[in-house]
Amino acid sequence: MATAGSAGDDLKKELTCAICLEIFKDPVILKCGHNFCRFCICMHWDENGGDYGYQCPQCRTAFNKRTFTKNYLVQNLVDKLDDLECLGPCPAPPKPVKVDGKCQQHGEELKLYCQTDKRPICVVCRESRAHRHHEVAPVPEVVNDMKMELKMRLMELNWEKSQCVQIRTADERMKNEVRLKKQRLKEKIEADVGALVQFLLDERDSLLESLDAEEVDALAVIEDNLKMVETETAAADKSIAEIHSHISGKTSFESLAATFNEAIHCKPFSTLEPVDCPTDFTDFSGPFQLIMWKKMMHVLHTSELMLLNSYSILSTKVGQLDGLFDHLDWPFVDNFLCL
Repeated sequence: MATAGSAGDDLKKELTCAICLEIFKDPVILKCGHNFCRFCICMHWDENGGDYGYQCPQCRTAFNKRTFTKNYLVQNLVDKLDDLECLGPCPAPPKPVKVDGKCQQHGEELKLYCQTDKRPICVVCRESRAHRHHEVAPVPEVVNDMKMELKMRLMELNWEKSQCVQIRTADERMKNEVRLKKQRLKEKIEADVGALVQFLLDERDSLLESLDAEEVDALAVIEDNLKMVETETAAADKSIAEIHSHISGKTSFESLAATFNEAIHCKPFSTLEPVDCPTDFTDFSGPFQLIMWKKMMHVLHTSELMLLNSYSILSTKVGQLDGLFDHLDWPFVDNFLCL
C-alpha cells in the first residue's frame, strides 16, 4: 500500500512542468491535453515556433497559431498542495548561511528571518512579543527561496532581452525598407520630372524636399522606438549581471535581499512592439508627368488663342479619359478631369 509520502511525490510529478521541471506556475493546457507553465510555453514557442507552426514540446502536435487555455483545476491542485506543504521532497538540510553580525538586543546569532518585518532575527527575538505572531523561517531556507525566485526572474529577463533583440532587428529592417523605397521613388521622380521643361525643376525640388521630410518623420518614429528598446535592453543586462553575481554566492545576505526585493518587485517589462510605420509614400506614387502637366497649365505664358485651343483639345479628350481612372485611387485625377 502506497504511503502518504509516495502519493504526494507521485502527485507532485503530475504537477511538474515538462519544460522547467518545476511545479506549475500559472498552468495552461494545450489543445492536445498537455499542461505547461504559461511563461515556459510562450518562451519555448518564441524560440522554436515559426513558419512551420507551433508544436507541443511533449507530443509534437503542431498548431497553426498560439493557442492555450488557463487550467484552473491544475492551479487549484497546486495551491492546495502548497497549503499542505506537499510541494517538493524532503530536502537535505540546507548549507548553513551565516548572517554578518549579531542581534543588537540579545547578542545572539541571526539564524532566523522574519518574513513580516523583512529582516534577520535571533531565536530569542522569535519568542519576544514583537515577533511572536510573525511568520519566521530559518535563514538558509529564505536564501534558497530568494535564489529560486531570482532564477525565475533571470529566465524572464533573458526572454525579455530576446524580445528586445527581435524588435530591434525588425526596426532595423523597417528602416532599411524606408530608405530603399525612398531611393526608388527619388529616382522615379527625377526621371519623370527630367522630361519636363526647365521651369518644372522647381516643382521637382519641392517634391524631393517633401519626400525627405516624410522620410525623416517615419525614421524619427522608428529611432524613438529603438531608443526605448536599447533602454530596456540595458536595464535587463544590468539586472542579469546583478542576479548572476548573487546566485554565485559571493555577496552578503543584505546585498542579496536588496537585489531580491528590487528584482522581484520591479515594474513589469514595458510592452514594446516593432514600429508599424506606413512606408507607401502615397503622396508620391505618381504619375508625376500628369501632375506636373496639370500644374503647368496654370503657369505657362501662352497666348490667349493657344490657351483656348488647348482647352478645346482637352475638352475633346476628357470624354475619352472619363472612366479610365475609376479603378485607381489617385486624388489628383478628379481635379484634373475638372479642368
